Amino acid sequence: MAFRPPTAAVLAENLGPSTIASLVAESIFLYIVHQKTFAPLAKIPGLFLAGLTPLWSVYHMMRCGCYEVVRQCQKYGRNIS
Repeated sequence: MAFRPPTAAVLAENLGPSTIASLVAESIFLYIVHQKTFAPLAKIPGLFLAGLTPLWSVYHMMRCGCYEVVRQCQKYGRNIS
């Protein structure tokens, strides 16, 4: 009999909701630590949330227009993520 890797449904049945929640929380924590310490842009100063996700630029484009993004580019350079 050949080995068959478990499917997502089988894993969800065996793990339980608390284990899945803790795995998601740990993944988010490790992503934040990686982005703030080991990523190539970690040494560039800037906004905390801007270092984690580009959603801040979408927010400012919808709220303030392109002016805020242009201002950040002028202040920090082209690498504002």
